[in-house]
Amino acid sequence: MNSIKNSHDLIYKHVYRSEDIDPVYIKSVDMISEKEVEEFVKKYKSAGFVVFELLNDSTNQNVMLKIAKRFKLGEPFVPNIYLSKPEIYEKSGLNIIKAGEGTHRAFQTINEQKIHCDGTIEPIGKIKTSILLCITPAAVGGETIIFNSVAAFYDLYENKESNSIMSSFLHFKALKRVAVNGEKEEYIGPSFLINNGEISSRFSLDNTCDWDFGFRNVEFLKEAYSLMTEKITPNSPYYIETRLKKNQGIVMANDKISHGRKEYKDGNSKREMIRGLFEIKLAYSD
Repeated sequence: MNSIKNSHDLIYKHVYRSEDIDPVYIKSVDMISEKEVEEFVKKYKSAGFVVFELLNDSTNQNVMLKIAKRFKLGEPFVPNIYLSKPEIYEKSGLNIIKAGEGTHRAFQTINEQKIHCDGTIEPIGKIKTSILLCITPAAVGGETIIFNSVAAFYDLYENKESNSIMSSFLHFKALKRVAVNGEKEEYIGPSFLINNGEISSRFSLDNTCDWDFGFRNVEFLKEAYSLMTEKITPNSPYYIETRLKKNQGIVMANDKISHGRKEYKDGNSKREMIRGLFEIKLAYSD
């Protein structure tokens, strides 16, 4: 049995509460105070995400880049499959999520997006941080769904009765994901990884996932999948929703939690989000 260290107990044992989606208010992205940083990090470290609200800044790509710089996230990451597609990513390395601006099934439609970790064909843990920043909310719907997948896995993995079943998620053939908007590029790897006592996740249920591949190749994986999906309900301690307002954003530990989006409807203005992916964890001291 792989050993899991206790240094990340806060997120492994976190139970979502309504206060988790209360925003941290940022007065100025040019001068984010130590108090704002402290509150930001405290929420992020325990819940795996933090909602924030800009009080005096206009919402744009430059603002997101300043937030990334303040938390030492480095430059935005652009997946290789999109390097040749300038219509998907901006020159800044960020991308715009807005229906009707193209044919991408996630970024440019109003469809529901089931829970996933960003980076469909990237190795587990490659993209450590994802940020969404709301320019314009949907008229109806569009809620962001958060599922604390490492906590759900930890709960079941540490249980002697389900440990052998949950270990199937660690198999190198557990999860096949396929890029639905590229040339069908794919990546096969574990759904969860325990490395140096730390759990990483790429647990996803969206339309990029071919779980049947894993079910055919990994013993007990179907049973483990069933145990996990039972925990993805609104009354689960690992599930929470939030609807981002204008000038609000969310920073997520992409290697720890899974996220999704509900279907939505636009009004006079279209729902518009800025998204950034980063290979570095949000900087804080353990």
